[in-house]
Amino acid sequence: MVDTCVRAVFLDLDDTLADAGARRRAACLGALRDLGNRLRPEAAQAVMNEYIQIFRDVARRNAFASCPRVQRFAMALRRSGIDDDDLALSVADRYGRHHHDGVAFLPEGERLVETATRVSTWLITNGNGATQRETARRLGLLDRLD
Repeated sequence: MVDTCVRAVFLDLDDTLADAGARRRAACLGALRDLGNRLRPEAAQAVMNEYIQIFRDVARRNAFASCPRVQRFAMALRRSGIDDDDLALSVADRYGRHHHDGVAFLPEGERLVETATRVSTWLITNGNGATQRETARRLGLLDRLD
């Protein structure tokens, strides 16, 4: 048997420690709620559902550079029967304002961090640096990482 000693742990943020899906849904709902006077509730729900599907497809293809947020919302609106590029711009802007509304640990995420911080602990991510730092800050991770 090989004697091993763990000296460092590398953790991913989105969907490992933090519930990124819940954060996206909360941001989308917050943005659409802000524009409630421009969208009926059932239309807002349809747009959110479409946006989440479009986001998943863009993420799967790692195509964020070629399909920015405003374009994803324009697509979601069109798929929901609403062709309004100004509305897409407004929703995308408000989504950014609400982006961290739903930041939360996944059920075992916080316990994993507590266990991992007994050794050198590092966070890795392929997301936008500023966004990921804010997520880590809201989760209280910045002082717990090396």
